[in-house]
Amino acid sequence: KKSRKYHWLKDFDSIALQQACINLDKAFQHFFDPKLPSRYPKFKRKHGRQSSYHCMSVDCGDDWIKVPKLKRPIKARIHRKVEGKLKSITLSRTVTGKYYASLLHEDGQEAPASIQSLNAVQVLGLDMGLTHIAIDSNGTKKPNPRFLKKASANLRRKQKALSRCKKGSKGRAKARLKLAKAHQRLANARADFQHKLSRHVIDENQAVIVETLKVKNMLKNRKLSKHIADASWSGLLQKLEYKAK
Repeated sequence: KKSRKYHWLKDFDSIALQQACINLDKAFQHFFDPKLPSRYPKFKRKHGRQSSYHCMSVDCGDDWIKVPKLKRPIKARIHRKVEGKLKSITLSRTVTGKYYASLLHEDGQEAPASIQSLNAVQVLGLDMGLTHIAIDSNGTKKPNPRFLKKASANLRRKQKALSRCKKGSKGRAKARLKLAKAHQRLANARADFQHKLSRHVIDENQAVIVETLKVKNMLKNRKLSKHIADASWSGLLQKLEYKAK
């Protein structure tokens, strides 16, 4: 911060700079870990498109958020009332230009006690598939919405429109934004389905047993790779895991 070259860092919160260093350290740890297929960390330019910003000493109201280093509060849509002590905030930006704020607060409530004994009736097994996203041990079939298949025609049209535009033109920027929004709607629809399905499965059972899948190896099958990516088993399993804790 003291040198002329990095004097601009004073415009940012110190916690945000510390978090950037932590993220860099994690990226190098993953890169040098032979068990993780991670690439060499990418250089982040000063004027590059940063996807997230983490800081503390924040304040929040009914329709605003106060972030350090900014003189005026940011207008925001608060979807849930913040109860307890506000600890930190993470601001993120999507490819479509939308900003989201994730607030971390301490409500003072104790974490629920872990279950010591399981009822065999409330233990569910899941078998992942493509015709159906999953079939449970009771024989119930969970439908596969196939979001990518439904949106493929629209994505193809927008991709062709983008490829016809001249590089660097305003028309290309608009076409890129339309394509990004279409991909964002697809991702949101898939995430919404996975959240609802995982919440239903966790609420109805004490434990869930899922087969171990090597999705990376399965994606090498050219005939099934597109369908496997559309099913997004990994996303569903991640949501099941953290909701079950």
